[in-house]
Amino acid sequence: MLKKVFFQIHWFLGISAGLILALMGVTGAIYSYDQQILKLINQDSYVVQAQNTPKLTPAQLYQHFEQRQPDLKINSITIAKDATASSTVNIQKEGERRGYNMMVNPYTAEVLPEIKGRGFFQFVQQLHRNLTFGPVGKQITAACTLILIFFVLSGLYLRWPKRHTWRQWLFVKPKLKGRNFIWDLHAVIGTWVVVFYLLMACTGLYWSYDWWRDGMFKLMGVERPQPQMQAGPRNTQGQATNRMQGQPQQGHAGREHRGEGRGESREQLSSAQIYDALNKTWTGFNTQLGRDYSSITLNLPKKADQTIELSFIDATPQHERARNSAVYHYGTGKIEKLELYEDKKLNEKIMSSMLPVHRGSFFGPVYHFFAMLASLAMPLFFVTGWMLYLKRRKQKKLTLAARQHVSDHYIDPNATPWLITYASQTGVAEQLAWRTATRLQEAHQPVQVRPVQQLTESDFKNSPQILFVLSTYGTGEAPDLA
Repeated sequence: MLKKVFFQIHWFLGISAGLILALMGVTGAIYSYDQQILKLINQDSYVVQAQNTPKLTPAQLYQHFEQRQPDLKINSITIAKDATASSTVNIQKEGERRGYNMMVNPYTAEVLPEIKGRGFFQFVQQLHRNLTFGPVGKQITAACTLILIFFVLSGLYLRWPKRHTWRQWLFVKPKLKGRNFIWDLHAVIGTWVVVFYLLMACTGLYWSYDWWRDGMFKLMGVERPQPQMQAGPRNTQGQATNRMQGQPQQGHAGREHRGEGRGESREQLSSAQIYDALNKTWTGFNTQLGRDYSSITLNLPKKADQTIELSFIDATPQHERARNSAVYHYGTGKIEKLELYEDKKLNEKIMSSMLPVHRGSFFGPVYHFFAMLASLAMPLFFVTGWMLYLKRRKQKKLTLAARQHVSDHYIDPNATPWLITYASQTGVAEQLAWRTATRLQEAHQPVQVRPVQQLTESDFKNSPQILFVLSTYGTGEAPDLA
C-alpha cells in the first residue's frame, strides 16, 4: 500500500510540476555556460590585439575617464594578466543594479563594443529562478524544486525492491518496444541523474527559503555571515564579489553594486586623491602579493581611511567564483588583510561558492559538463512520464470496458467452475482476465475473477480449475502486488 501511495503521488506531481521542472532544467543548462558563450560571441569585446607597451593601470584608466567623461561614476576597475584580454570598468548606470560593465582596450582606454547576448541570459536566468513572475514565480519554482527531491527519492524507492543486475539498472535496452521501452528510458536515465538532481535541488533551495539556507550553514558547520551593506569588486566577466555577506547569492543578478551610496561616500575624496590611492595600491599590492593571478579588481575607495578593497583570481582558479580578497592600506603601504580561497576549509568553500556547486563547476569541468547534460535531460522525464500516464489511462479504459462486457449468461450447471486470477502492473493482464471471463461465460461456463493478492487457501482447495493471467513489465519484473 505504501508503494502504491508513493506511485500515485509520483505520477500526479510528475504531470503537474513536470513542465516547470523541464523549463528549469533547460534554462539551467543554458545558463551554466553563460560566460563561455558570451566570450565566444563577443570576441571583439573580450579580446584585443596585444601590444609591446604595458597595459594601462587602474589609476590611468580612472584618470582617462575622469578627464574625458567626468559624469561617469566608476565603481571598480579590473585588469587581466593576459595580454590579449580587455579591461573592465564598472560604472553606475540607471536600471543596472549591479552596475554596468564597460569593456575597454587595456592599452588605449578605447571603449569596446557592448556585449551582445547579456539581455538574453538575464531573461534565461529570470526564467530559471522565478519564471519571470517575480516573488510568485519564485515560490512556484521553490515548490517544484522540493518536488524534484521527492521525485528522486520516490523513484529510487519504486525501483529499489526489484532484483536487478547492474545491466538492468544502468543500461537502456533499445530492443524493448512500446511502453516497456518508454518505462526503461524513464527509469534507467533517472538512475543516471540521481546524484546530479539531488545536488541541484538541495543547493537550489539555498536561494528559496531562509530556513533551508540556515539549515545548510548549520549542517556544514559554517557560521552564517552577517549582512554588510557594502558592494564588492568585480572580475573581468563582470561578476561582483559578494560583499553583502549574509545575503543569498542570487546568481549574477542577485548582487547589487550600491552605486548611489558609493558615489556619496566618494565625495569625501577628490579625483587627485583617488588617482593617488589607485596608483599607490596598484604598485604596492603587486609588489607585496608574491603570487600570480589571472585578473585583479580594485574597488575605488569609498571613504578617506586610506584603504582600498581588492579581489583577485588565481592563475588557475578552481572555478569561476574562486576569488581571493584583500584590503590594502596605501597610507602605510601594507596589505592589511588577505584572504585566500585555497586556505579555506572544504565546508567554507562550499558555502561561499554555492552557485558553482549548484551548476557543477565547483567539481571540475567534467562534472560541470555532465551536470549540464543532466539538466538538459529534464524534459525527457516530463515527456516519458506523460506517455506512460496516457498509456496507463488507456489501459484502464480498456479494462473497464472488458469488465462491463461481463454480463449474465445461461450457465451450464454441470460445467466445471473457473477461477481466473490476474497479476498486473499496467492493466494488460487484468484486461485479458476479464475478456477471458466474458468468453467463458458466453460458452456457459461459471467464472470468478480475482486479483492474485486476494487468493486464499480455500480458493486453491475449492477451485478445480484456476487460470493464472500474470504479466511481467519493464525488463521482466513481476508486478508489485504479485
